[in-house]
Amino acid sequence: MNERTPVMEGRHITVRFGPGCPYCQKHTDLEKGRCPVCHTIWGVRDVSFQLYPGEILGIVGESGSGKSTIAKLIASFWDVTGGLITIGDKSVKEISTDQLNDLISYVSQ
Repeated sequence: MNERTPVMEGRHITVRFGPGCPYCQKHTDLEKGRCPVCHTIWGVRDVSFQLYPGEILGIVGESGSGKSTIAKLIASFWDVTGGLITIGDKSVKEISTDQLNDLISYVSQ
């Protein structure tokens, strides 16, 4: 891995709690991430990041903006609805819990 190859990457990460519908698929500015039609809650929508060697990822934002959701996805506590999170060239889904615990530190609120 060279210096410009990300050690961790999130590509178009999306998590929704519920089935989704044409309305909420189209409207990305839902109040509190909740669809008024099907009541699906969008935890995060189309989030991407790259983390390079020596960098530290800090996630900041307003209450309810998806910070904890992203952290739980990286730690593989939850599955993404769309997109992909990789460490090295492997999806976090392909990495054992023990190995993930050796690679990342997770500090909850």
